[in-house]
Parts: sequence; C-alpha cells; structure tokens
Amino acid sequence: MKEYVATIQALFSEGKHSEAMKMYESLKDKMAIGNEHFHKAVSEEKEMGDLMLTRYRYIVDTCKAPDQLKFIEERNTRMVIEELYRSNKMAAAEYLSWKSSLSDMVNTDLYKEYSAINQGLESRDLGPAFVWVNENKSKLKKIDSRMEVELKIQACIEILRLEKLEAAIDYCRINFSNVPKDKWHGNLLHLMGLLVSTGKVTHPEYIFMLSDFRWDFLKNYFNQEYKKVFHLDTPSAFSLSLQVGLAVLKTPHCKKTPFSKCPTCDVNAFEIAYKLPHATCLNSRIIDRYNALTLNDNNIPMMLPDGTVYGKYTIDEFTKDGFFHDPLSNEKHPLENILKLFVL
Repeated sequence: MKEYVATIQALFSEGKHSEAMKMYESLKDKMAIGNEHFHKAVSEEKEMGDLMLTRYRYIVDTCKAPDQLKFIEERNTRMVIEELYRSNKMAAAEYLSWKSSLSDMVNTDLYKEYSAINQGLESRDLGPAFVWVNENKSKLKKIDSRMEVELKIQACIEILRLEKLEAAIDYCRINFSNVPKDKWHGNLLHLMGLLVSTGKVTHPEYIFMLSDFRWDFLKNYFNQEYKKVFHLDTPSAFSLSLQVGLAVLKTPHCKKTPFSKCPTCDVNAFEIAYKLPHATCLNSRIIDRYNALTLNDNNIPMMLPDGTVYGKYTIDEFTKDGFFHDPLSNEKHPLENILKLFVL
C-alpha cells in the first residue's frame, strides 16, 4: 500500500497525471474487491459460529435430558438425510431435513456445493470446479492432490477439440510451466504426447484423453478428492450402519424370500446382505428391543398381538389403566392380549 501511494505521488510530482490517475483507479478497484472479500469472510465466519453454537446447544440439551428414542430417531434421520445428499437426491434431502427440523445438524451447504460441481462436470463445465480448487488450494496441497492439474489438462483437451493447436500450446506454457518435475507423469505426459501427435490418434491413452470417459474419470476423481478434503466417510455412516445391522441379523439359513418379515431375507435388503458375513454367537442372549436389557426369568419376554416382543420391565413401564402403550409403534394393547413367552 505504501509503495502504491509513494509511486502515485511521484507520478504526480513528475507531471504524469494520467498515469497517476490510472494507478489510483487500479488501487481503488483492488481495495473495493478486498473490502468485499473481507465482509464476505466475516459474514461466513459469523454464520459458521452461529451454526456451531446451535449444535453445541443441541448436544448440551441432549445430555441434560436424554431421550433415548428421540436421539436414536434423530440420529437415523440425519444419516438418511446425508445419504440422500450424497446420492444427489437434493430435493428429498432438503424436504426431510426441513420436516424433521434437523437442517442445522446437517452440512447442507457442503453437499449443495458438492452437487453443483458434479452437475457442472456432467454438463462439461469446468468453471465451478476451478472456483472450488482456488478456494481450497491449501487443503488440496496438504493431501497432495492433482485436482487442479487434471482440470487444466481437461481445459487444454477442450481447446484441442476445437483444433486450435497453437492456443493449446500457449495454454500449456502458461499453466504447466510451474509444475514440479516430480509431478510430470500420468495424464500430463499423455497430454504432451497428444499435442505432438499428428494425423489420426491411435494410441489407447490418447484415445482415452479425447473420449467422454475422460469426463467420467474427472468426476470420479473430484468426488474422491472432495471427500478427502472435508473428511466425508467412505462408505457413508448410513451404509456402514445398514451393513452392520444386516450382518448382526443374518444367519446361515437366510435367503431371498418375498414378503418375509426377516429384515435380512427381504428381497431388497438381501441384495446387500448376501455378501455380508453372518453373526457367530457362541453365547447368545435375547434382548429387549426398547431398552436392550436381557430377557430372562426376571425380565420375562412378552409378545403383543402384532408379534412384537418386549421384556416385562418395558411392559410394566408403559402400562396404564390396563393398556400397554407401545413406545415404538404408539399403538395400545389390552394387557389380557399380551402373552408370556418361554425360550427353549
């Protein structure tokens, strides 16, 4: 700043008013841009602070008055919302997060950005991806990512598609001259070979570079790097929870069965379950699905008319005026219709 002001003053003193005014206007524009970026950064930091405070209060309130059923339901809903976002089902994810009042508990902006860049790559638009790379250069450098190089390679390929060889060579000189020697490998070398090749391209690597599969590669690579930068689990929490749950319930006798009440034998679920190991229980025990207490002689298993089984402790806890209120289905059952079970 001081150097700019000193230069402008020197130009004025030398009578070079037009040059001094140009430099002044340039400085003014840069200050305006800097001021805009500053206010944007402050606004984003404030929004993030408010969001973190909301999540902190949620954790504190949950710890003070733990409601196990509500917590489990909200946790499962959050996992479903994130899975919908990751699957690019944006409208469904937004509706569910609004309906369940969990918008502040999910990284909505993160997934919206992720979806926008993916859509850009699908429509052959590199712009959103370049903007993201520029905003996250330091993070990408930490994970030794080649995302920026791969995007520039694709940009150069698109210039070559237009048969503008000289423009493509100039683009390479400007954008790849600062690439370290140890980074000159893979697709970057293939691009150089593509530049010097004449006539019909026959080399498999060059054919790939000019094909639509190159865009698929770019999209998959972006997905991989995005998840690394923001530490998004692969596979997702929803996918892991589903697989663990199915593996726990799976037995050696499970098979695909239409209209089965067994979660593992269900036609849709078995597509996932058949690859999973089945549970090996040397010392098994039956537990209450509500409070996870062991069902035994003290906590006798009891069955509702719809086939649901609870322990006696749960039955006693939710019984009032001769009716049992099911804590999971919210249905009421007369006590005389609830049967005692015996485990053989």
